[in-house]
Parts: sequence; structure tokens; C-alpha cells
Amino acid sequence: MPVSDAQEQACRRAAGSASATQIDVYREEGESGKSLHRTQLRRLLDRLPQYQTLHVWRIDRLTRGDLLDWGLLLQECEAAKWRLVAVGENLALDAPEGEFRADLSAILSRRERTVLVQRITAAQDHRVTDLGLPMGREPFGWH
Repeated sequence: MPVSDAQEQACRRAAGSASATQIDVYREEGESGKSLHRTQLRRLLDRLPQYQTLHVWRIDRLTRGDLLDWGLLLQECEAAKWRLVAVGENLALDAPEGEFRADLSAILSRRERTVLVQRITAAQDHRVTDLGLPMGREPFGWH
């Protein structure tokens, strides 16, 4: 089972345990968590008033962008009187401890994304500069 399917099932179980009467799934396909301007996230945020609780696998599934994005997302949740639960991190944002842990998770997610980009860029530079290899697939006849 793909990881994303396992995460979805865990969120569905958590929502079912919380007696959710409506469960909708919003899954991004190929859009970066760096931005809040993602198709499914915007669709979800447009429908906020009809929900009571959002179950996500981890906070970084919502945003890996800057802390301003995280703050804007929290403001929208609070305005809609929405409860946010991160199933994989076992935290809910309905208490100060949960808010603190979620804020920390958002900071660490952003850092993780930044470090990953640095590692990939360094590997690409090494491939081209030190090994003399092309980027991407080798051109036909390359050797």
C-alpha cells in the first residue's frame, strides 16, 4: 500500500473514531507543499465553514512554506472555528500544548524542505561538475 493511502486510512479511522458524519479527502497530486496556492488546499479552505475538524497526517502535509503561511492557515482555521488534528503526530490544536507542538512542527518542516533542496542541488552540481554527467536522462548516444 502506498504511504499516502496508509496516511489517508489513518486519518479516516481517526475521523470515524471522532464520530465524523462527513469525511472528504483532499489529496494534492504533484504540487509542492511550499505554497498555500495549491488546488486541493484552496478547495478545502473555501469549504472550511462546513467542517468541524480537519484530520491531517502531519502538519507538513498542510504547508512546508514560510511561517507566515502557517500563521495564515491557523487564522483561517480559527475564524471558521475549526479543530485541527495531526494524526501521525498525535496532536490537536485545541490546547496550548498542541498549538506549541504544531508551531514547532511547522518550523521543522520548513527547515527540512530547505535542507532537502540544498542536498539535491549539491548532488546535481556534483553530477555535472565533478562527474561530467548530464542532468536528467542521458542523451541518446551518450557514453
